[in-house]
Order: sequence, then structure tokens, then C-alpha cells
Amino acid sequence: MKNDKSHGVNKDFSISKILKKKGFYRDDFEFFLAQISFEDLIALKMEISAKELRGFMYGFPISFSVNNIVNDSILKFALSATSSKKQAAAFLGLDYDALKVKLRKFKTEEFFNEDS
Repeated sequence: MKNDKSHGVNKDFSISKILKKKGFYRDDFEFFLAQISFEDLIALKMEISAKELRGFMYGFPISFSVNNIVNDSILKFALSATSSKKQAAAFLGLDYDALKVKLRKFKTEEFFNEDS
């Protein structure tokens, strides 16, 4: 069998499948989620988190953490939207080595492999 170079280890990665497995995601949720802007979704998530903490998010370095939160999200999306790490690197405008460094830093592949 010929090795297809266009399909790498992440060809079956899916954020929605993982969240469904964990019970955090249903098909009808996707419809509602599609109606919300990224900004509103982030604000809503922060509001819910603050409620759970009874409003005590003081001391959480949100302004310093935003960069890492966004990078983690983009890496997860890039791996789920492409078939290989080389494609993900090209998609993000990174060279392959820079992508590998970011994947290690954010432990992105562990997210996809923890329940495999």
C-alpha cells in the first residue's frame, strides 16, 4: 500500500468529536453557537466563569493570558482543519519547526490524543 503523504496523524482530529465524547457538545448546540460572534462567545464564557467563581476573577491575568488562549485555540483549529502537521504549518504561515515548538508549548496534540 502506497503511503499517502497528504494525510498525516491529524487527519482525523476533530474538536467537536472530542467535546461530544466528553458530553460537552450536542448537534443542536452547533446551530446556536453559529449565531454568536467570537467576541460575544468569549465574553459569555468569561461571564459564566465569573458566576461560577461568585464574581471573584480578580487576580486572574486575563490581559496577559489572552495571547496564549488565542494561540491554543488557533493551533487546535489548524490541526482539525488540515490533514497533516505540514499542512497546518502552511495554513498558519509558519515553518514546520516553528509549528512543532508551538504544539509542544501548548500541548495541543495531547488534547486530541487523551481519549484515543
